[in-house]
Amino acid sequence: HLTAAERQQAEQGKALPERFRRAQASRAKVYDIAGDAPVARECSLPPRDVLDEARRAIEKARFTGKADDVMVQQMLAEFEWIVGSTFEQALEDHATSGATLPPSA
Repeated sequence: HLTAAERQQAEQGKALPERFRRAQASRAKVYDIAGDAPVARECSLPPRDVLDEARRAIEKARFTGKADDVMVQQMLAEFEWIVGSTFEQALEDHATSGATLPPSA
């Protein structure tokens, strides 16, 4: 809902209302889902570095099944494709929308 609100406000050339800005600022952006319950994590690395680190960790990992290594590599490639193509589409949508970013961005 926050993303839709941000987009609507940007299309109108307006800032996000304070309650939405507070919600966006307080929401965790990265969650570790490896355990029993999700845990919010901070990540200071650029996304490409995080992806490269994940790729290196997967290359060093030992998998139980013979096909698991190939399957995990494929899953990571699909994830990277989905995120990358979604980001490219968002940039294209923004570029063609006529909206501008506020000076504070």
